[in-house]
Amino acid sequence: MHRLLLLCLGVLVLPGVTLALTLDEGLKIVAEMGRDVKIARAYEDAAQGGVRLSRSALLPRIDAYVNQTWLRHQPQARISFAGSTVTAANANKDFLSYGVIATQILYDFGKTSSSISAAKYALKAKEIETQRARNRSALDFTIVYYDLLEAEKLLQVAHEDVQRYAAHKKDADARFGRGVVTRNEALKPTSRWLMRASGT
Repeated sequence: MHRLLLLCLGVLVLPGVTLALTLDEGLKIVAEMGRDVKIARAYEDAAQGGVRLSRSALLPRIDAYVNQTWLRHQPQARISFAGSTVTAANANKDFLSYGVIATQILYDFGKTSSSISAAKYALKAKEIETQRARNRSALDFTIVYYDLLEAEKLLQVAHEDVQRYAAHKKDADARFGRGVVTRNEALKPTSRWLMRASGT
């Protein structure tokens, strides 16, 4: 689709007009700003995030907690001694508890290291995919660029043919006007050109 669009644009280029974009400039733009390259780079960034996420298991984990308890009744204990009963509170009715828990993995039988290795391999695969997208975009752009140059040269040749046959027609009309040649002889080169242009 892109090739057809650029080829159509190339047909509209007038002879003698230089291209606004060189091949090197176009390749740089495609390698950095191409749609496929941007998509591949986004997947590569996601894979880099996967490596960082897999490494996070090696970091210590710190959890903080806060608990507040409200009891409807006061906790009490009854103590009977020598025939008398004594009631005494043995806990707070409302109390607050808080703390910090730190956890560090010392060894998990290779689970974390395997996850990190897998994430690194996935990142390497995405980097190769990004380079492949760059190469494919560069190849497509190069083909389209040379198709455009070819179309421009063909257009220039066709323009020169039109000028040559217009000059021949003018000369043939002048000869025919003076009676030097017949109408059929004056039209022979033009008919040969029309046959060549139509492919017959």
